[in-house]
Amino acid sequence: VSHCLYRANGDVAVIRLVHDTCSETVLPIWRSYQRQRQLGSVRRHAERISDLYHQGEVDPDSDGGFTTHIGSLPDVDSAMEEAAMCIQHAESYLRFVQHTCDEVNRARQYRHDKSGSSDTETPAYKPMEILPPSTSLHEMVAEVGGQYVVIERCLLLAGMHRAYVAESNIEDPKYYRPLTIRSASSSAMTQGNRKPLQSVLIETCFYAAQRGTQRAFCTGHTGTASAMANFCAEALSNGFLEVLRHRAEDYGVALLKPGDGLLVGSANYFSTATSIIGGRQTGTGGTSGAGAKDSLEDAERRNQKIAQACALLNDVQVAVHNTEQLMAMLTDAITKGFPPDSHGTEQLRLCVKSLSSVQDQFKAAADSSIESLESIMKPRIRSIVGESVGTENSSTFMVSPVMKQSNQSGGIGGGGAGGTTSRMNYNLDEEAYNLLQLSEGYMAHLSALLEELIQPLRQFLAPPLWDNLWISIVGTTAKRLETLLRKTNFTSLGALAFDSDMRDFMTLTRDLLLSDEYASNAAVTKACVPLGRLVQMAKLLNIDEVEDVLDVVSSLKRKGNWDWKLEDAQTFL
Repeated sequence: VSHCLYRANGDVAVIRLVHDTCSETVLPIWRSYQRQRQLGSVRRHAERISDLYHQGEVDPDSDGGFTTHIGSLPDVDSAMEEAAMCIQHAESYLRFVQHTCDEVNRARQYRHDKSGSSDTETPAYKPMEILPPSTSLHEMVAEVGGQYVVIERCLLLAGMHRAYVAESNIEDPKYYRPLTIRSASSSAMTQGNRKPLQSVLIETCFYAAQRGTQRAFCTGHTGTASAMANFCAEALSNGFLEVLRHRAEDYGVALLKPGDGLLVGSANYFSTATSIIGGRQTGTGGTSGAGAKDSLEDAERRNQKIAQACALLNDVQVAVHNTEQLMAMLTDAITKGFPPDSHGTEQLRLCVKSLSSVQDQFKAAADSSIESLESIMKPRIRSIVGESVGTENSSTFMVSPVMKQSNQSGGIGGGGAGGTTSRMNYNLDEEAYNLLQLSEGYMAHLSALLEELIQPLRQFLAPPLWDNLWISIVGTTAKRLETLLRKTNFTSLGALAFDSDMRDFMTLTRDLLLSDEYASNAAVTKACVPLGRLVQMAKLLNIDEVEDVLDVVSSLKRKGNWDWKLEDAQTFL
């Protein structure tokens, strides 16, 4: 038709005839579908119930009238599948018609350009408007799409609300699943010994979000997809984020407080030591085996509680990961399912990109939960440093009889030649330095206590959370050590001992991190500035001549491995 009748606009007339005939046939069917499914009435109820969910005015034992006015979750989900398929068929037809119009205009432009190729004054071809940009069928699809997306949003919020109500099962082991994110750890053994968990809530809510948005994107209608992408971002960033933050703080961080909570504190440590000593004094009776069994069961229950508390912190990190995956899935859907370079498609891309701000909010919430956890652990960390170093206010804090005997017998920093532990002392002569090599230094004791405190967290926290927490703990420890070290006298041999201790501390820090990002000492000191300052302090103290200090500092500054101000270094030296 285009080839033979284009001069008489026969091709344009055929397209208009076909489209008018299709519209006259399809529009009554669409109106009948709206009446049968009562989309207008259901949309109004869905909008009202969604506002109740959004404002947090729906009680845990209620669904806000969702079942009464809209239907059960499975029935509404099936209805949304049907509506999405109807919109998809109509959008496919409208795209086909638009493609046909574009092809006719392209053929006309080709003939126009060919006929005027020898005449430079031929005016440029202006595409014909074969069909208006918005027809009655376009308007009907947009109307049904608007009704569909409001109900889809309400379905998403109702599914999330049902998942929140299931929070009453938070102590049930069945409420938890193995963590779905992994770190690129260089040690397979390290990953194999870890058993981090996440809760069912995170799976349920993100499944609802993914299903709703993916279904809206499958319609191919940019307006419907854009609206659902915005509704999904809103649902994740408001109610869902607050639920995750509340659970992480109240049921995660609060239960992990050392001593008062699940982590080992001074009271737990002392009681454990006392029970072990008591068990030895009971002789060889039959009760020791039963006591060991009970102790093992208590330890297993405690580990299970720690794993569950950590899972609530892990949920926030999993939300970061799942939001990134959702963005990637939707971006791929845009590339594969929507016309490129159109205004609607670009607008849809912007809607999907808004999920990046939601991801940033989840990241901030994860960082905040780790900061809270590190904050409640600070008193215990400081007491560990004080006990290991041997400050005055901690001289009798949790000191074993062996250590007391060692401290009373003289020797290095209070530790005798036969002792097992020596406190921090770098004012060493040659004899004291040689004796120090035969004893367990304070750094070994400090490392052992820190590992005892954090080992359950390393086992059950998500890799990114654990790395952030461990770096914060090392930073707190390093700051405390630096304060004490500034009051300490050093000899040249003491400086060597200090350098060895800092190397051990650096090795401990690096070995307990999970990400390959921290495989080098430079990466560790860059992430943990207080530890880097201690390493730089050791370098300062081991410079042979004072005149060489400026050269060493300048060299390290050029490499980006120096954090001390020159005045601080001069004052310290």
